[in-house]
Amino acid sequence: MLLKCTAQAWLSHLAAYQTAIQCVEQRKEGVENLDDWKQTLLPKLIKARSPPLLLHEDLAQLMKWKLKRGKFRPRLFNRGLS
Repeated sequence: MLLKCTAQAWLSHLAAYQTAIQCVEQRKEGVENLDDWKQTLLPKLIKARSPPLLLHEDLAQLMKWKLKRGKFRPRLFNRGLS
């Protein structure tokens, strides 16, 4: 089933994003800092490189961001993401 969403609905959800991250931060420390890094610093780092690319360190940090926001999977951290 395809849902139609208006621009106003998208803007409403986007406005609630920071509040949602702050709620997650209360349960999982470090989410807010990682989210800020992913949203603001990572795109600038990628664009500053020639050619634009992700480094291993960026990918490791991105995986930490992803795992902090989702279901806790401690065994994934034992697979080389230091």
